[in-house]
Amino acid sequence: MVPSAECWRSQCAEDGAPSGRESSAVRLRARGPIRDARLVRYIDTGARDPKQALGTWLGDVIFGSPIAVSALRIQTGFFGSGILGYFEDILDDLAANDLPTRFLVGSNEGQTPRGAIEDLLAVAGAPRPNLQIGIVSFVAGYFHSKVVHFEREDGSSAAYVGSANLTPPGVNAT
Repeated sequence: MVPSAECWRSQCAEDGAPSGRESSAVRLRARGPIRDARLVRYIDTGARDPKQALGTWLGDVIFGSPIAVSALRIQTGFFGSGILGYFEDILDDLAANDLPTRFLVGSNEGQTPRGAIEDLLAVAGAPRPNLQIGIVSFVAGYFHSKVVHFEREDGSSAAYVGSANLTPPGVNAT
């Protein structure tokens, strides 16, 4: 069964039927049943199951696709350069063609090391016109977004919006 508009993100069982679990998650918005099960997929990164990890999603949806990436946009609350191996080939291609590449990285409580940002700049091909990297730090709060958005050459897109930071434990569910 394909998930319907009546399922809450974490209240739907794997088969798409409501499971009865309560959640404060945002409701999936659609006008009817979702026609393509690949359009929306719930990944439970909190379970620390490697099959549910952001890195697994990246492998399945992005790196397993024969269609080249034409733009990359990332926001993450915490960042570690140990995850750059996941993105190195894509970042090389984006840099070689000066395609849009955007990173917004939280430095919550100053925890993002300078070396991690220097590594990101090197791998992303800085400086170049279509590369933007920003660091966010608040005095009385966290920058806590976790979004990875890819555009592909054919005009399609894939996005992860969730709870995994771009750190080795966040990407690998360890």
